Amino acid sequence: MTIPLPQIFHVAAGLLVSLSAVNQAAAAEPSYDYPTQARRVPLKNEIFSALTFEQARRGVPEIKLLSKKEEKIEYIGDNKDLIDLNLWQESPSRIIFHDGKYHTWIMHLTFYRSVGRIGEARNYYLSSEDGYRWKVEAECPPGEPGSYDDIWREGLQVVAFDGKFWMFYAGNASDAKKYGNDQRTGARKGDPRHGIGLLVADQPQGPWKRATDEPLFVRSDDPNAWDYDMVNNPYPVYFKGKWFIYYKSRNTQNGGSLHTLQGVAVAESITGPYVKYENNPICDGHGSFVWAWRGGITMLPFGANGKIHWSPDGLHWHNVDNPASRRIKTPVFSGFYLPHDPLSGTPVTREEPDEIWGLETRRTRNDSPRDWSIIRGTATFNPVTKKKKK
Repeated sequence: MTIPLPQIFHVAAGLLVSLSAVNQAAAAEPSYDYPTQARRVPLKNEIFSALTFEQARRGVPEIKLLSKKEEKIEYIGDNKDLIDLNLWQESPSRIIFHDGKYHTWIMHLTFYRSVGRIGEARNYYLSSEDGYRWKVEAECPPGEPGSYDDIWREGLQVVAFDGKFWMFYAGNASDAKKYGNDQRTGARKGDPRHGIGLLVADQPQGPWKRATDEPLFVRSDDPNAWDYDMVNNPYPVYFKGKWFIYYKSRNTQNGGSLHTLQGVAVAESITGPYVKYENNPICDGHGSFVWAWRGGITMLPFGANGKIHWSPDGLHWHNVDNPASRRIKTPVFSGFYLPHDPLSGTPVTREEPDEIWGLETRRTRNDSPRDWSIIRGTATFNPVTKKKKK
């Protein structure tokens, strides 16, 4: 078959017109704050709620952990002996700055890897003037007998908001029948971590009272749900007028894995009601440190191979850095001080820092009876580089 030359020229001209239109459209594309374009692909075994196409097209900020410094801390004060240095210490909360002092809350477990003896876990409130020497102020008690948190309030996280202090935690309940512990028959049989609770106080030292009578949200009642076993390690972030609580869970029923994943629940008010994100779980992780930073929400997921994630909306995520590939340890079970963030108390700067310090949990060499201790860590990130708008 022979195509007449005029028809060939007509087709070619049409292609040239189309290509010209495409080039003009590309030239007309607006510039964005951040130049790094993201690939819209879910990362297997890491991120399950990836960026949307439009979010990926707009790109993500450059976030790179350049270095991390680790230093020892010291417990001081009349109550310092409440903490046994030979036993497990972990999970410091976000550090609050108030009345010229830093404040944090830590977990202290007087057992070694024994869920059955979870009643011997304690929480302590600490204060410091320099971030190195921490005064042991007092123990944070559990809830009243028969409540959903009467064994232990686990994974304390405190934020400053609206002139008050708010403590989020996972409630451990002793009433197995009332709270469904006896229905959890998987690898963590009888798991007592029923729901996420919230306390409120006028001062960091308390007294603390319930902000809501019932948990903000609870583990699923569906035996097939990913968060059937428990809800734990809540981490709250206030972003664009909404509250995001990130939490971990798993489902070990019928031979399910002990591997934990992370989800999020969202509310318009700090006291709720909270709605679990319909596309949970969002990523791997055994808890995380999460904060509003660099135009979105940044996440240091613990136990996710040391990667760092970023999200423009708190729901869709992208892996922005892999410090482990450069032999840099990502902070684990950490709580940082964010001097620009009102959730961290009285802001001392308006600028987002490139270097942040805090407390973190570090595995020790002796695995019995203790295998975790708390240190001070300083994380240095790359300076912000933004593409100038034309």
